[in-house]
Amino acid sequence: MIALAPLLLGATFSTPSYSRPPDDGEPQYIRPATADGLRTYMIGAWKLQKAMVYKSGGVSGRFTGSCVFEPLSDAVLRYEEQGEFTRQGSDESVATRNALLYDFSSPTGKVSVFFDAGSDRSSAEAIVAQARFLHSIEPSSLVLADVTVDDADADAKYEGYFEIERPNSFMLTWSMAGTRQEGQILSLFTRQSDKVEGVDLRSWEELIQAEVRDGRLKIYPSE
Repeated sequence: MIALAPLLLGATFSTPSYSRPPDDGEPQYIRPATADGLRTYMIGAWKLQKAMVYKSGGVSGRFTGSCVFEPLSDAVLRYEEQGEFTRQGSDESVATRNALLYDFSSPTGKVSVFFDAGSDRSSAEAIVAQARFLHSIEPSSLVLADVTVDDADADAKYEGYFEIERPNSFMLTWSMAGTRQEGQILSLFTRQSDKVEGVDLRSWEELIQAEVRDGRLKIYPSE
């Protein structure tokens, strides 16, 4: 069994208090609340849309593409995304890719997330050995924690949360505020097998921009 040992460095995450109610007529979906449950839920191919708005330290725009979670070993899923990024205010897009590793083997029950950037692809062991820790996920709350930060951004505040309220779609909200970077990202994942249409990413951008202007880090208002 391949497992990854995270390097946990200090940074602040907080739990959003907002919870979206189920649609009228729909039963309440019981989301996964353990590492094993989250692994089972994630496996497969997904359509992916993102809206990114930065005040500093990043490029605002929209991403449309796809991603897949597939087993690298019994304990680790490899995540790969690819698609087109369009800078805010531009109609031109560029192709982008990203790859992560999700390790579900921790005795604490947390899921550790790593950046997969190694050049040696000869074996699963080699891929894991080159991975760089990013953050963890607490399955019971779906909050992102234990983010890796460098000394130059040690005072940064990060907020991240998986919102899983449907069997075939979920949302990831990510906010950051520090001396080097300040912005927000919304990501919507929909299973490739699901026929639900995508959302208008321009409206997402407007939502995030309003939150940034008002000085709030959370994507959704508290009840």
